[in-house]
Amino acid sequence: GARIVQAIGGSMAIALVQGIVTSTFPPNERGKALGFVGAVVSVGSLLGPSLGGLLVQIAGWRSIFFINVPVGLFGVILTMVNMPESRGSRVPARFNTSGAALFSAAIIAFFTGMLALQQGMFSTAVSLGIVAAGLALFYAFLHAERGSDPLVDSTLMKNPAFSIGVSISSLSYMALFSYTFFMPFFLQNAKGMGVLQAGALMSLYPVVTAVLAPIAGALSDRITYRPLTVGGLLINAIALTLLALLVPSSSVALIGGIIVLLGIGGAAFQSPNNSSVMGAAPRDRLGIAGSLSAFFRNFGMVAGTTLAVSLFTFFTNVRVENISAGSIEVALFLRGFRVVVLVAAALSLAGMVLELRGRPRKEFIAS
Repeated sequence: GARIVQAIGGSMAIALVQGIVTSTFPPNERGKALGFVGAVVSVGSLLGPSLGGLLVQIAGWRSIFFINVPVGLFGVILTMVNMPESRGSRVPARFNTSGAALFSAAIIAFFTGMLALQQGMFSTAVSLGIVAAGLALFYAFLHAERGSDPLVDSTLMKNPAFSIGVSISSLSYMALFSYTFFMPFFLQNAKGMGVLQAGALMSLYPVVTAVLAPIAGALSDRITYRPLTVGGLLINAIALTLLALLVPSSSVALIGGIIVLLGIGGAAFQSPNNSSVMGAAPRDRLGIAGSLSAFFRNFGMVAGTTLAVSLFTFFTNVRVENISAGSIEVALFLRGFRVVVLVAAALSLAGMVLELRGRPRKEFIAS
């Protein structure tokens, strides 16, 4: 129950970040500002697990929750002091309670089914049935949205600049989290690295992203987003394909170089794409636009992990817990690992094609 309350608070904050930044900065600085947001996220993803592990060793597991209390209170104080509330004109509207309930039920059912497939909690038939129930509820939600006071403004999803942008973001995160989930297993099981060395190597991705995300965002303000998003997705596809060529004897320098390449691709794609997505939304819809962007991003994370685990299990007939226990032959692990990263590369290429062929040529530097 406490984790649910924590999730509610987290979603209230995360959903509004992009909207707040977009409304605060002019269009010619939007990409750079969102790039700094991406950099902070990367630094947090780098420091969080390391700090958490250190706290657990020093003060026990409860400390990883207590540490968030002063951080959260400090954030509340900074927000109240430094961030004036926007008070632009608003059109009175009734909150769509039934739509919110349908949407929540659909998402809970869908993700429960996906996670059940990933973890093997139920039989495959039961897990797929839960996923199907989630999709049916989502269809009912879309039907209900045709009425008055819809929860999600349909004009946003009808705008190809927005809808295709968030879809490409979802594909990108599916590819990234396929890599993120299985790469530590490669480093420890196939390469024989210790936890500390593997963690240091994996940290190259957020370090590179933290450095380059503001630069990519600033570049998108000057040269528009498309060359950067297309280039970033292409770099990711190349890097993921190179991962499929790794063997246990591959050098640490080679592996680190590929991870750095992934960081470059991720930084080149994320900030410009976020800028183009938020630039396509009307100013009075920035809140829901940021929320939808966060939803598609999180959908990609969960779907990517589930897809990767499902592919690995199908091609190796080995469950994930056997990998974490180290009870799998290296050759068998590599077979499944290569399928996972090659599918991730295909997802990146699919996003690139969708970017090139789907979104309109109009650039959003002045929107």
